[in-house]
Amino acid sequence: MNMTKILRGVLLISCLLILSLQTTFGQSAPAYSMRGMVKNVVTLQSIPFAEVQILKADSVKISTLTDTLGEYTLNKLNIGNYTLRISAVGYERLDVNIAISSGKQTVTDVELTPTSVQLDVVNVVASSNIKKTICAINIINLISVFSKDNFHKVPALFNDIARAVATQTGVSAENDGANHISVRGLTPNAVQWYVEGGEIVNPNHLSNAGVGNDRASQSGGGVSILSLQMFESATFYKSLLPMRYQNALGGAVDVRLRNGNNRHQETTLSTSLVGLDVATEGSFNRKDTSQNAASYIINYRYSTVGLLNKLGVKLGDEATNYQDINMNLTFPTRKYGVIKIFALGGVSDNVFLHKDRPDWLTQKDSQDITFKSKMGAVGLTHQWHLTAKSSLQTVITASGLVNSRRAIGYANQLPTKITYNENSNVKYYARSFYQRTLAQDGILQVGMAVKYESINRLDSALTVQSKTGFNDGGGSLFLMPFAGFQGKIGNNWSYLASLRAVYVGFTKQTSIEPNLKITYKTGKTGELNASYGRASQALPTIFYFTKDVLGNYLNRQNALTATDVVALSYDNNINARVNYQIEGFYQIIQHNWGSEESVIDAFEPRQQGISNDLGRAKTLGIELSIGNQYISKKSIYWWINASFYDAKLHDNTTNTDRNLRYNGRYSANALLGKEWTVGRAKNKSLGIGARILLRGGFWDSPIDVAASQKAGQTVRLQDKNHIFTTQMSDYFRTDMNIYYKNNHKKWTSTFQLDIQNVSNQQNVQYYYFDTFTQKVTPQYQLGLVPNITYKIEF
Repeated sequence: MNMTKILRGVLLISCLLILSLQTTFGQSAPAYSMRGMVKNVVTLQSIPFAEVQILKADSVKISTLTDTLGEYTLNKLNIGNYTLRISAVGYERLDVNIAISSGKQTVTDVELTPTSVQLDVVNVVASSNIKKTICAINIINLISVFSKDNFHKVPALFNDIARAVATQTGVSAENDGANHISVRGLTPNAVQWYVEGGEIVNPNHLSNAGVGNDRASQSGGGVSILSLQMFESATFYKSLLPMRYQNALGGAVDVRLRNGNNRHQETTLSTSLVGLDVATEGSFNRKDTSQNAASYIINYRYSTVGLLNKLGVKLGDEATNYQDINMNLTFPTRKYGVIKIFALGGVSDNVFLHKDRPDWLTQKDSQDITFKSKMGAVGLTHQWHLTAKSSLQTVITASGLVNSRRAIGYANQLPTKITYNENSNVKYYARSFYQRTLAQDGILQVGMAVKYESINRLDSALTVQSKTGFNDGGGSLFLMPFAGFQGKIGNNWSYLASLRAVYVGFTKQTSIEPNLKITYKTGKTGELNASYGRASQALPTIFYFTKDVLGNYLNRQNALTATDVVALSYDNNINARVNYQIEGFYQIIQHNWGSEESVIDAFEPRQQGISNDLGRAKTLGIELSIGNQYISKKSIYWWINASFYDAKLHDNTTNTDRNLRYNGRYSANALLGKEWTVGRAKNKSLGIGARILLRGGFWDSPIDVAASQKAGQTVRLQDKNHIFTTQMSDYFRTDMNIYYKNNHKKWTSTFQLDIQNVSNQQNVQYYYFDTFTQKVTPQYQLGLVPNITYKIEF
C-alpha cells in the first residue's frame, strides 16, 4: 500500500473540509456548561438533592444540588479536564472524569449505586467511579469499562471499539490488519457482541480481513461498523458472564450508544484514513427544554480509501470500500419510562484483480477475488421505573449479515475455475428483566432472553470438467431464563447468587448454569472477590444444519460447549489516583466437539461433521494491572497490564495435551502519556502518548512440503485435527500518537496523528506453501501505518 498517496489524499480532503466549514459555526450550543440527571441504578428513579461537585486538583471548584426531578446544571465552567463527584445519602459516591470544551455542551447522566449493591447485577453506566475510568483496569470480577473520552489518549485505536477492547488485560489482537480479539488463549469466535444489551451478528466491515483462507469470520473484521461518534461506553466481560448475557466462552462486549443533546443542535465532522464522518444531533422539538424532550443522533461514514479509489488513486493491490450509518433516537416519557430506537448498518467490498503471468509471485496473484458484506441491526430498548423499589428493562433486536466471496482462477491468462460461497445469518433477540430492592438491602433480578437464529450457506465450484456445490441452512430457537439475588452479610461481606438456563430448540438440549460471587471489603477501598460460574456457547449455527450425502444432520447430537470458571481477585487503590488489581483464574471447557469447528480453538472452521468428542480444554493463569486516571494533577496518564496463562486441550484420541492455537502464554500492554494546557488563553491542549504491545507467538500446524507440492496448495501435517505444534515468534509492536485540541469561541477542532508499529517491526502472522515459488513462505503483518484525523465539533 502506498502510504504517501494515502497521506496526500487524507490531507487534501481535510483541507477542503476545513475551508468549507469556516462560515457554518454560528449555531453552536452554549459553551462552558454542563448538565445531566442522577438516577438510582436499580430502580431508575431520579434522585433529588444529590450533591454534584466539580473538582480540579482535588479541591472543590463549584457545586450544586439536583432538583426535585434529579436534574443538575453547572454554568460558567472553564475549559479543561475535571472530576465530577456525585454523592447522596444511602448511595456510593461516584467520581467521573469529564472534559469541558467549547464545541459541545457536556451532558453527563449518572446512575448511583445503593451502598449494598455491586455493579454486575445491574446496568453498568457510561460514566463511572475511579475504577471505571481507566481503560486497562478490570472492575470487580472480570469486568472493564471504557468511555469515549479515553479513545484519543490511546495510540492507534483508529476509532475502533474492538481495538480498544484489545488493550484490556488478558486480551490479544489476532493481527494488525483486523480487529479480531483472543481472550485468555481462546479463539476470537468465543467473543459475542451486544448493543444496548441486545445480542447482534458480527458488527464489522470486511470480516475476511486478516483471515488466512479469506473466508468470513464470526466476530471481527477490518473496521467496526459501530461509530465512535455514537459511542457512550462499552462494558467488557471476560470468561464469566453476568446472568443476563449468554452464548460466549471467551468474553462479551456490550456497547452503549449515547443520547443526542435534547436541547441544542450539535454537529461533528471528521476525516481520517478510516473514513469521512458527519454526525448530527438535537431535539425533535426545540421548544421543549424539559428532561422529557425527545432527541436524535445520527452518524454517516464513507471510507476514505474507497473515495480515493474512486478518484483514481490506487492504494495497493486491492480496492476496498465501505460505508455505514448509525442512529439512536431517545423518547423519555413522563409515566412509562424511556424508549430508545437504535439502528446500525454497513456495506463493504474488497476487490483483487489477477496480475499478468510474469508478475505472479503467489497463488493469489492468479485470481480475481471479490468479497462483499452487508450488515444491519435495529433495536428497541425500554427502561421503566415501576415503583420506588423496582424497574423493568427490555431490549429487542433484529440483525442480519450476508457475506459472499467469488474467486476466478486463471492459467495462462484464461479462467479455469470459479468458486463462490455465500453465508447469511439472521438473529432475532429479546430480553427483559425485572429488578427490585428488598428488605435489608437485598436485590432481586428475574428475567428471560429469547433468541431465534437462522443461517444459510451456499458453496459452489465450477471448472472446465465439473460442477460441484451444496446448500445448507436452518434455524433454531434459544430460551434463556435467569434469576439472581444479591445481599449483604454484616458490614464487610456481600454475595451474588444467580441461576441461568439455556435451551436449544434444534438439539432439544438444556444447560443449567449457576453463578456465585462472594466479596469481602478490606479497608476503605480494597475488595477481595471469589467467584464460580458456568456458561455455555453454541457451535456456529451453520454446523447444526450441515448434512451428509443422505440428508442426515451430522451434528444434531452435539451439545452446547460448556465452561466452568473459578476466579479470585483483589482490587484496591494505592492512593486517590492509582488503582491496582491481581486476579487468578482457572477455566475448564467441556464438550469440545471436534477441534476444527470448536468455539475454543478454530478461527477458520472447515465444513465437515464433528461427531467426535476430543476432550476438555483448560486455561489457567494470573493477571496484573495497575494505572492511574487519565486526569491527574500533572496531567500524566499511564497503565500497565500483564497476563500469564496456559491454554491447552486434552486430546482423547491421542491421550495428550496440546496447545490451543492462541496459547501465546503471555501478553502485556503499557501506556504512557502526558497532556499540556497551552495558549495564552489556556484554551488549547497538546498531548502525546506511546503504547507497547508484547505477547507470545500463536501456534500453527507444520506444513507438509511434499504433500503441498503434489496437491498444489498448502497441506498441513495432521490437518484433520488441527494439531498445533509450530509456534510463531513473539509479537512486539510500539504505537505513538500526538494530538492538538483548540477550543475556539464556539467550536472545537482536534488534530491527531496516530502511528501504528512505529519501528516497522515485521511480525509473522502465519506460514503458507507458495505454489509458485514452491517454498514455505511467511505472511507478515502490517508494517508502519500512519493515520491522520481532523475533527470539528460545533
